[in-house]
Amino acid sequence: MNVLLITITILILFSYFFGKQRALAIEKRKRRSLHSLPSHYGYMTAMWCGLLLFLWFCFETTIIEYLLIFSLPTDIQSLSSGELSLVLNDIKLLMASGITDADTVKQTAAQYLLSMQETQCH
Repeated sequence: MNVLLITITILILFSYFFGKQRALAIEKRKRRSLHSLPSHYGYMTAMWCGLLLFLWFCFETTIIEYLLIFSLPTDIQSLSSGELSLVLNDIKLLMASGITDADTVKQTAAQYLLSMQETQCH
């Protein structure tokens, strides 16, 4: 969690400085004053960066779950929501336990889910 907060802070600070420097460069190139102070442009850039990251963290599990569902065969995708939820729970349990003698489709999906979760900063 600390790595995640540090990464977010660095991205927001970088976007602030990038937005401010970009505003200063435009002001110098066009030789006229901007509507707002350059730091305001930096704040707006940092705000948008923070908002996008916030939205990603709010919907991250939903997005990963949909990617997992779309990686499954169509016969499993067409199951009812209750049956699909059971299949997803089986896949998550397989991923957590590491059992290798399960159904090949579920085992492949568990490996796919594990690879997606390993790419995240936890």
